[in-house]
Amino acid sequence: PSLFSNEDKQNLANSTTKIYTSRGGFPAFYVRVRFTEDQPSSSFFGGSKNENFVHIQIWHLARVFRCGNHKDAFLNLVDSVLNPVMQEKGADWEYTVNESPRDL
Repeated sequence: PSLFSNEDKQNLANSTTKIYTSRGGFPAFYVRVRFTEDQPSSSFFGGSKNENFVHIQIWHLARVFRCGNHKDAFLNLVDSVLNPVMQEKGADWEYTVNESPRDL
């Protein structure tokens, strides 16, 4: 729960929002960033506790990726935001991107 300071959270929220507003042309209010903090004893890998793990879920809902190049470009942008922060924190981490067709 203490991995990210309030300033860290604000910076991550701003950087994430910029991915969508500057590159995707979305209004900022489309972007939601929520930090859900688990107790350190809540993550297990292969039955072993990992108290240094962060899982990030990205719900990409307003638009679906139509080609691999767009998907790769988006993932590169996400990596450019998250990699430096997570490396600085020394966290074990991963992220997943979930898409939903816009008509749903």
